[in-house]
Amino acid sequence: MAIDKERENQVYIAKLAEQAERYDEMVDAMTKVANMDVELSVEERNLLSVAYKNVVGARRASWRILSSLEQKEESKGNDLNVKRIKNYRHEIESELSRVCADIIALIDEHLIPSCSVGESPVFFYKMKGDYYRYLAEFRADNERKETADLSMKAYQAASTTAEAELPPTHPIRLGLALNFSVFYYEIMNSPERACALAKQAFDEAISELDSLSEESYKDSTLIMQLLRDNLTLWTSDIPENEELKSPSKEEKKTSRKMAKSIISLASALCFLSLLGFAHCDSLFSVEGKVYCDTCRIQFVTRVSEYMKDATVGIECRDREGGSITHSGTAVTDATGSYKLAVEEEHEEDICAVSLIKSANPDCSEVSKDPFLKKSARVSLTSNNGISSPVRLANPLGFLKKEALPQCAEVLKELGLTASDIL
Repeated sequence: MAIDKERENQVYIAKLAEQAERYDEMVDAMTKVANMDVELSVEERNLLSVAYKNVVGARRASWRILSSLEQKEESKGNDLNVKRIKNYRHEIESELSRVCADIIALIDEHLIPSCSVGESPVFFYKMKGDYYRYLAEFRADNERKETADLSMKAYQAASTTAEAELPPTHPIRLGLALNFSVFYYEIMNSPERACALAKQAFDEAISELDSLSEESYKDSTLIMQLLRDNLTLWTSDIPENEELKSPSKEEKKTSRKMAKSIISLASALCFLSLLGFAHCDSLFSVEGKVYCDTCRIQFVTRVSEYMKDATVGIECRDREGGSITHSGTAVTDATGSYKLAVEEEHEEDICAVSLIKSANPDCSEVSKDPFLKKSARVSLTSNNGISSPVRLANPLGFLKKEALPQCAEVLKELGLTASDIL
């Protein structure tokens, strides 16, 4: 059918736009899909979410920077600069209002009406609550109160459906609890309610952790650790007579175990095996970087260090028999970059780059945690729509013996205990 073809085309364009980091166009493509009044697949749902999160996220970051600069200029008594910054900030607020209004209307008019029962309505009601919350971040007085009320209603609708339809360990239900608790803390200024909600979600999920598959375990434990991090941060804001029960030794042990399972969700979203057009020659260049994981958290931060003379290897294995069909090694240059030449098609094989050896004794450990990725998969075929012979692999990191002292502050800067993670 024509509509199916157009849907497939727009989804592909959205993927292209994501790889090209043209998020406004990614939004346009996924809006066209949503306007078809069909229930979105998990992939389509995530593409829509990533598109709007990047469009809004860039503006939220700009707004925060300007607000900080405005406060600094006010403290200096520089009224002229304050006026300039305020005018510029209002422009960004107008953009934020427009984008948030667009996605909220899309959710109300097309996405929720097209949902069946299960995780889809929870996903979109949560998303609606998120974007009203983003509006409440910069609005004032009655407008802020009205927007906060709408955000709460959306989160409550999502919670009601989640409790009826999804298990406590479901990543969407846990993500809802995380964002709803952030709403209570940041928008409603209620650390008591924020902590109560986060703790309840954590406690309900912890008993079912052992029954999860490896894939679900990663997602769920990541969000649970974020909930626990927020609890640690927020309980200091609660009066002593209202403070929540301190975690037991067993809970602390469980929390430490889960912390090992943290992976970068950002990395998971940003490095899809895509894209391009037409055919390419049957000669590939697999390229990537190796870094020293100075915070021992398995993703790149501003204090990570790219590593010279690190050895990586590529290995392709047959999907069915598991036999090795190709292997090779490379050494990184001064920028931590490597290139691996592959001169054959491996359409039916699973190919991955992995760490072999570090030239830095202080940063040479490879994580032994079974739930953390120690290799980066790449697609080595010209039959997947990729025009370029270059295949980009996810960054790979050796663990530093001891995390740097500034890592705690780095994690706060990355928002690991805030709503932007989800």
